[in-house]
Amino acid sequence: MADLLVKHNSPVKEVNGDREVIDDIATGLSLLAEELRTSISKEKKYLSEIRQMNTQLEKKVQERTRELQTALNRSRHAQEIAHVGHWEVDLETWQSLWSDETYRIYGMEPGSVQPTYELFLASTHPDDFGKVKEITGRLLQTHEPFSFYYRIISAQGEIKHVLTSGEYEFDASGKAVKLFGVSIDVSELKEKEARLKQVNKELETFVYKSSHDLRGPLASILGLVNIAQAEPDGKAKDYLKSIGQLTRKLDELLLKLVHAMSVRDKDAEFSEVDLREMTGNILDSLKFTRGFGSIRFTINSDLEGPVITDKEAVFSVLLNLIENSIKYHDYGKPDPTVHIRFHKNGTPHVCIEISDNGSGIAEESKDKIFDMFYRGHESSKGSGLGLYIVKATIEKLGGTIEADSRLGSGTAFRIKLPVGLPAQA
Repeated sequence: MADLLVKHNSPVKEVNGDREVIDDIATGLSLLAEELRTSISKEKKYLSEIRQMNTQLEKKVQERTRELQTALNRSRHAQEIAHVGHWEVDLETWQSLWSDETYRIYGMEPGSVQPTYELFLASTHPDDFGKVKEITGRLLQTHEPFSFYYRIISAQGEIKHVLTSGEYEFDASGKAVKLFGVSIDVSELKEKEARLKQVNKELETFVYKSSHDLRGPLASILGLVNIAQAEPDGKAKDYLKSIGQLTRKLDELLLKLVHAMSVRDKDAEFSEVDLREMTGNILDSLKFTRGFGSIRFTINSDLEGPVITDKEAVFSVLLNLIENSIKYHDYGKPDPTVHIRFHKNGTPHVCIEISDNGSGIAEESKDKIFDMFYRGHESSKGSGLGLYIVKATIEKLGGTIEADSRLGSGTAFRIKLPVGLPAQA
């Protein structure tokens, strides 16, 4: 019996032992699962934090990228407005980089060609080529900072004035490895500088000539007054008559001078102007001028109606030119003629042509006729301001004037004047 119990109790002990092992394993697995859950929970937390950090980082990167792009756009716009381009040259590979505005200064689409030193030289104006090549050659030897002006011919054939400044970058050994610089389109500045020089020249001429032209009649008046004081009373009327003539001449000169100066300062006043009608009125006002009746005048116009321009300014221009065509006509010719024509030819400008078969202008005088105080004829008794005022007036209105003349054959003045058209009712 005891043996039987032993036989039956022995497996029970084994089973109980296995259960303990299983319980231990279960407990271990439970602990392991808990640790895994805790670890996974921490991992998820870490992943969440990492994702949040990544999101914040991406936002910061995007914000910074936008800021950099905005700054870059502002820089590009500033360069475009100021006509300032930047460039660099790698002195090891001789590869060049141009900013968008540098391309535009040279009249090229950004990135359309690979910039090179040869392209830079090829775009240089022929008259400045030698100077630029000498300067750049010297700078490649001295590696000193530089700044110089030169002219280029853009891809469109436009001549531009450019100021280029730059400096070298050196490595640790002192070797020049890069060249950085800027190019500035200073064409507008140069034009203003040239205009200022012209104005200063005209001012000097004005002061000299006006003082000379004023002092002559004044000296004559003073001389006549002295003579009149020493002569019997009967002679005084003759002297007073001469004084009156000289005084009127002075008055005319002063009025011309005032008009010449006011042309530049007065703002244009635009209104509807019928050029054909205006010309007719001018001819009516001049019909008692000496020689008027001997000249045949023609007026042709393909304008459909009035135009918008400065009435007073255009009147002054037409009056001056028509007066000149009468004053300097050759009355010995069989058919003294003055032709006046207005046409548009499909352009936003009115073309005005006033031509005559009069005495014409000598070749050596053609480039001077629009100068202040210039008198093209020995017989001229005018102030020398008429054509100067004409040119200044036309340029004030944004137009141009040119003269074509041959001595003994006549003169033709051609004007291009920007105008507007009246609004349609």
